[in-house]
Amino acid sequence: VVDDDKYNIYILKEILSEKFRVESAGNAKSAIAMTKEFRPDLILLDVILPDVDGLELCRLLKSSPDFGFIKIILVSAKSQIGDRLEGYDAGADDYICKPFEKEELLAKVNVFLRLKHVEEVERLKEDVISLFSHEVKTPLNSISGFAELLESTTTLDEKQKEIVSHIIINSKELLSLTEKSILLNSIRTSSKFLPTDEAGSAQLLDEVVKSRQWKAGRKKIRIVKNIQSDFKLSCDSKLVFEAIGALLDNALKFSSTGSSVLISTDKEKENSLFVVKDEGEGFPDDFDKILSEKPRGKDINYHGRGYGIGLAFVKYVAELHNGSLKLLDTGKHGSAVELRLPLSLTRR
Repeated sequence: VVDDDKYNIYILKEILSEKFRVESAGNAKSAIAMTKEFRPDLILLDVILPDVDGLELCRLLKSSPDFGFIKIILVSAKSQIGDRLEGYDAGADDYICKPFEKEELLAKVNVFLRLKHVEEVERLKEDVISLFSHEVKTPLNSISGFAELLESTTTLDEKQKEIVSHIIINSKELLSLTEKSILLNSIRTSSKFLPTDEAGSAQLLDEVVKSRQWKAGRKKIRIVKNIQSDFKLSCDSKLVFEAIGALLDNALKFSSTGSSVLISTDKEKENSLFVVKDEGEGFPDDFDKILSEKPRGKDINYHGRGYGIGLAFVKYVAELHNGSLKLLDTGKHGSAVELRLPLSLTRR
């Protein structure tokens, strides 16, 4: 509790001490020192302080990497809408006007403490994913590299060559998933605005197909390009490249040796269309659930069958671009998946 009025501090301590450990400070300087020592989960901050304005103290704490997760509720007798907007602009999580109701104060404290816990858990998960993803890249590259070296020897029989080929394909698949995890984690934690550039549809398809030819070649799968029209679209070309590549990866993974995969691009009004069609076994009947829900990959069964991460990644990229991912067809003769993106990206 940060307030220069001792009576206000007494009242707040009376309300909160029954459930929480409470410390207090009477000015900004002592509040900063107390925050470093006490490491609070939440600060109830008066707007008017004797040394530094409460709004300025709020900005200072929120901009600090050490204190950014602390929830701050401004408490003030200034109740005009302009005053509250100033508080939110300074980074406050909420604003309570004096005099306040005890029950409302406790409710808000509880809400923001729960929110802080959720945010910290999410941050921990993101950090672990990022660390894990970066750490596994080096051993996966080593496995793939040594397997390719082994494959180039002339002493292997056909069965041994097949086993080594599986090692190469699967290690590269894991490396690709690792890179997608790193990329997905980075765009979830980056700024809310996507970097945009102009990309040609034909060039995008050419680059995606070229990057996957090694994989198609190992399974003797023919990739057929169908560029119905070449056009420009405003997008994050790196993400769109990876999204189209993920669709193609999925098609190659579930296509049988010697089959074909069709990848096409077209324009429809103000949208660009990228469609990947394979001759594989088709998706399960209930698979459209992953396309209709938020891309959280919460259904472990889909991951177990090998579908989840790739298409969840594509759906996330589509939504970042105000686009969509749609399952056009699935059955005995394969599946077709459509990535639809607006030609011009104006907002996230």
